[in-house]
Amino acid sequence: MLVYHTESVDYLKDDSLFAQCYARVPFYRKRKIDALKRPENRRLSLGAELLLEKMLCEAGFPELAKDRLGYYTKQGKPYILRPDQVPGENAVPPVYMSISHSRNYTMCALSDTVIGCDLEHADTERTNCPALARRFFCDEEARAVEADKSVFYKLWTLKEAYCKCTQTPLPVVLKMNMKEVLRPDSGLKMEQGEKDGFVWSIVYKA
Repeated sequence: MLVYHTESVDYLKDDSLFAQCYARVPFYRKRKIDALKRPENRRLSLGAELLLEKMLCEAGFPELAKDRLGYYTKQGKPYILRPDQVPGENAVPPVYMSISHSRNYTMCALSDTVIGCDLEHADTERTNCPALARRFFCDEEARAVEADKSVFYKLWTLKEAYCKCTQTPLPVVLKMNMKEVLRPDSGLKMEQGEKDGFVWSIVYKA
């Protein structure tokens, strides 16, 4: 099972609608929203929870859409449990999730196995993609970005998604060659796409 969506949160610029939606999300999300100062970040956080709620229904988990608790692993990866479950390192989520956001868009991905997703606005005009690739990526990937700047965001989101899925530290993943890491026998699968100037990647356990 793999379900994923991207969605703009511009509709939450309406203060009255924001308040209505805020009132209905779980306490763990309210607490996170309350800690954010910038209005755009508050909209992204709320929008991510609303998208998660909608996708849980779509994926066949209406009970979680109605009543769920949110936690984080030691590495900072979010996960959700039913109210009757006990959180901890041995907790098995009823569904695995990953959330990402960039500018005014948020993304959520659900799977029955561990998963990571990343969404980035692909600004190849303002970003010195070749210089960043030379600094952070392996030689083969840096050369690929030199030949085509758009490859940078495909690789960056793929590395971020892999990092979230495997909980490998990002500085380690940045230097990895993703062709080698995501071989057919790696036990992992990936999906990528582009929409409205944004690039997204998903990595999940096969």
